[in-house]
Amino acid sequence: MVTAGDRVGRRLGGRQARAAGGSTDSSASHSAICSAVTPSIMPGQRRSAGSVTRSPAVVPASLSIMSKMEDSPSNSGKKGPELRGDAARNAQRILDAGRALLRKNPQASAEDIARAAGLGVATLYRRFPTREDLIQGIVEEIMASNVAPFLARAEEEADPREGVRIAFEAGLRSAIREGISFPEGMTLEIIQVFLDPVSRMIRRCQEQGLMRADLDPEKDTLRLLLMLLSILPTFSLDREGWKRYLRLVMDSLVLTSNEPLPPAESIVDPFQRGK
Repeated sequence: MVTAGDRVGRRLGGRQARAAGGSTDSSASHSAICSAVTPSIMPGQRRSAGSVTRSPAVVPASLSIMSKMEDSPSNSGKKGPELRGDAARNAQRILDAGRALLRKNPQASAEDIARAAGLGVATLYRRFPTREDLIQGIVEEIMASNVAPFLARAEEEADPREGVRIAFEAGLRSAIREGISFPEGMTLEIIQVFLDPVSRMIRRCQEQGLMRADLDPEKDTLRLLLMLLSILPTFSLDREGWKRYLRLVMDSLVLTSNEPLPPAESIVDPFQRGK
């Protein structure tokens, strides 16, 4: 089973320089927007698993940065597998504590999260050198646990239009439930877990004549998701008024206008602006 520690290790593997810096920035914030991802978003499903491409499993990842720490001379007398398992468990404890605490207190500090996890703050910073790393780890865990399973089920839908709707709804419900201030913590690498299967389903719709031919699956999917996420703060937390706008978006995907859409421009990474 792929653990949070595995995913975090892979993501942090290329950031050892930052880890050495030991940044202690803890000023970024969340804003809650809440409600759970539930099976109710898939009423009357009709699946035909054999006729569609199944969504790939979340890619297993290695504990690269943690393994390098553990293989250092100071740790050479310790048993590698046991230490790697302990590192993965600590990463999971930190992510679980951060995920729960930040829902209640968007201003929670690294010290607060470490205390809630029952670990020292030094352990937290070894796993997550900056607050940005921690928030990205939480977002990646949310995508893997809340969204990826629904994407796999969505791709089994006999009608790919329903699969697209299910996918967008799963993303919206997850953002509401977790209270992650979008796009805080998101990266193009992480969001690709969502974009790839939805793009495939849109192409299936086009091949079957179910969606307008002038959609660009790769470029339009991200922008449609961002459009939908942007309206969430305008609704009461216990209401589902956003479903009206999801329906409007879905209807627009199947309409054929008198004039084709303007060309889809290349994606400018929205998660790096202002950094």
